[in-house]
Amino acid sequence: MTGSTLQTALVGISAAREYVPNHVVVVAASQAKTFATEQVPKAAGAIVNSARENPGATAGVILATTGLAIVAAPAVVSAPTLLVSGFGSTGVGAGTTAAGAQSSIGNVVAGSVFSTLQSAGTGGAGLAVVNGVYSLVVA
Repeated sequence: MTGSTLQTALVGISAAREYVPNHVVVVAASQAKTFATEQVPKAAGAIVNSARENPGATAGVILATTGLAIVAAPAVVSAPTLLVSGFGSTGVGAGTTAAGAQSSIGNVVAGSVFSTLQSAGTGGAGLAVVNGVYSLVVA
């Protein structure tokens, strides 16, 4: 929790204390502590045990969740892929795969795959195209 988030939470708790009886706050704090120290570790242990006992199902759930995440938020995959390839926010990076491709292409034609990737790397309209392709490939 960041400092400002903690401060906001403390302000909210202070405001709530004005309206909530003291014994209710004590009971809620006690239950929250019990939940965090007993129930969360139990649930985590049960999840780990289930994963060990059912590795195939676990792999399927992980793959399905990853696929769903890519369909729902393709930028999670496309942004790092573009950056690693050399299509950055300021254009094609020197010495990257993208720079090598651009030097072999010569003049980049508007609307070409390369120009779309350049646009996507800088956050332009090409990003929607690239994210759409990621979504279609995974779906």
